[in-house]
Amino acid sequence: MAASTVSSLVPPSLPESAAPQDMVLLDRWCYIADLPNNTTAESTTSTGLPIKVTFRAARPPLISHFCVHCPGLYFRRVGPKIVATDADLVLLCVPTNPYSTIRELDWDYFVYSPRAQWLNRLPNPHPRGLNDSATALISRDDGAWYAVAALGVRPPLYHGRTLISWEFDLHLYRSSDSKGWISKRLSVTEFERDKLIPLPRAVDRLYHETGKTITIGGEHGTVAWVDLWRGIFFCDVLKERPVLQDVPLPVPARGNWDRLLKNPDPIYVRDVTISRNKGLIKYVELEEFFSQEELNASPTPLSYTDWVRNYNNSRKIPGHP
Repeated sequence: MAASTVSSLVPPSLPESAAPQDMVLLDRWCYIADLPNNTTAESTTSTGLPIKVTFRAARPPLISHFCVHCPGLYFRRVGPKIVATDADLVLLCVPTNPYSTIRELDWDYFVYSPRAQWLNRLPNPHPRGLNDSATALISRDDGAWYAVAALGVRPPLYHGRTLISWEFDLHLYRSSDSKGWISKRLSVTEFERDKLIPLPRAVDRLYHETGKTITIGGEHGTVAWVDLWRGIFFCDVLKERPVLQDVPLPVPARGNWDRLLKNPDPIYVRDVTISRNKGLIKYVELEEFFSQEELNASPTPLSYTDWVRNYNNSRKIPGHP
């Protein structure tokens, strides 16, 4: 998705022959314009203002985008944005306070269907906070109903100074019932990533930090929450008792080990996606290469775990283990 910080007032022109495609490139940020077509849907905001959303499709490599029209609502700091998509449904959020950017109460969440031309406003999830990168939209029965699932982080559980478990919340909304938002507590007690892909002590990261979320779907609404440094949490979110299934990613390529220390965002060198038929996980990594002189000047340990061990030993504090 193309990125921006504040929505533009003037959408780019698109070829007249552009028509909805099975696969499109989406701009995450919406434009502020009233350009109705056969995808336009209407609703009202939580403050009672009328709102319209229109999808304007373009054939790749051109970028498709959404237009939002809401007379009386001004977007001064941040504009409407796309949070997640699945099949032909779109989850977007719209700021209702022009001066706020972080308070959950200042955002309206909508699910939009361009084909069926409907726009449903969800109950505000407050006091639950939805992280865009950890939120999934799940279309069910060809869009007849849908679910929204978000992974939240809780403080880890300790016994004295011993870590017992990493704790998470699954926030779930189903359009097919009247329960509104519900939350279920999830725990991870087997720390496989710490054995397979340990982190240097200087890297201040949780056991799992979601960088992106992928909807896989299926009978139980499987969602993948991806931490691009270390692993993927798979979860059947529509089961009565969902469980986090932890699948570690490959060890980072040798040329990228130092990036753990220099750049905390791995999206520049690693990515994970799912094949179109949802049957295959695709993993890709770009490795930074060094000249032979640089390698000879600074011998590299034989393995990633050796590198972490050597790094930790070289920075031990006297009197501490």
